[in-house]
Amino acid sequence: MKKLKNSAMLVVAALCGYLALMTPDWKQDLVAAMNPGYQSDFLGDGIAGFIWKGESNGEQGKTRTWTPDWSTATANYVTPYRTYPPDFDAALEFDIMTYGDFNGDGDADWLWRARANGDGRWRVWQIQDGGRAAQNTPPAFDAAHEWTVAGVGDTDGDGDDDVVLYKASTGEIMVWEMQNHAIAATHAVGTKAGYAVDRIGDFDNDGDADLLLRLVGGDTQRMWNLENNAFVAEINFANPGTGYVSQCVGDFDGDGDSDVFLVDGSGNTKWANIQNFVRASQPFGANQSAWILLGCADYDGDGTSDMLWTSADGLGQNRITIMQNFASVKTYYTNKYAGTDASSPGYGFEYRGSGN
Repeated sequence: MKKLKNSAMLVVAALCGYLALMTPDWKQDLVAAMNPGYQSDFLGDGIAGFIWKGESNGEQGKTRTWTPDWSTATANYVTPYRTYPPDFDAALEFDIMTYGDFNGDGDADWLWRARANGDGRWRVWQIQDGGRAAQNTPPAFDAAHEWTVAGVGDTDGDGDDDVVLYKASTGEIMVWEMQNHAIAATHAVGTKAGYAVDRIGDFDNDGDADLLLRLVGGDTQRMWNLENNAFVAEINFANPGTGYVSQCVGDFDGDGDSDVFLVDGSGNTKWANIQNFVRASQPFGANQSAWILLGCADYDGDGTSDMLWTSADGLGQNRITIMQNFASVKTYYTNKYAGTDASSPGYGFEYRGSGN
């Protein structure tokens, strides 16, 4: 059963009930705007989670989803709520490329890709309440692995997340328009030779995801404004500082515009506070050289993005930093062994998620 784990989600539930009389697209867009973690919400409860995939110690082929269970939170610890999708026998042949809500039902789904060159197989897992409800098989594509999956975002504002891909050799960018877990259409967005899609986010709060591009091997960045799966305009994005590289995007101040979190080679951190494609400010954060960022999403359901970390020492300590207005307000630690039961080590974090 889906859980409403804090009072903030009671508000979301009430709004969803009221909005049931409105169009499904509008309802889903509002929920997405209120919840920056919706692309990784595997339980449909407004709280972001993440995927673990077995990599060793006899755990190969097993998958888990892990969502903070705030009813168990103490002063500095929160227990994860786990779900157990079925073992995937082909998991050794497939990698999880990204996840997003491919049918607008509120539960994030998984996109798999065969890892071998010469193999164009893909799979979509339909997720409901953290478990696999069904598996779809998209048409074979890109057996030579020339295209990279950058992540997902709702690039046409219809309530279904879409998949963004780019081709490094040419700079071509493409969108798979997703509907009901299937590729409804393919859109050639444009070409930016020498650039790669770095991050995906809604940088102007219009309900359509946009792109942050980065010069391969350089610091130069550009933003592409997308509307309805099409390129609208390119916006210069000033260099955020020598050595700083974007690590994720998320709405860290709750204003509806995605912001960019950056780290330099020494572990120094800051954000590019984005408002309508413009960097309004650059709040600095603490040095994080002892930690590796795994993801940015709304892990407590309050409408602003938070941060998930794992310790750089390889001992598997994990923590969630609750954020408000670019500042850390509380840190909660979780159990070791990559978020799985202590009796079953051997899980490695498979994907940090959704192009952010």
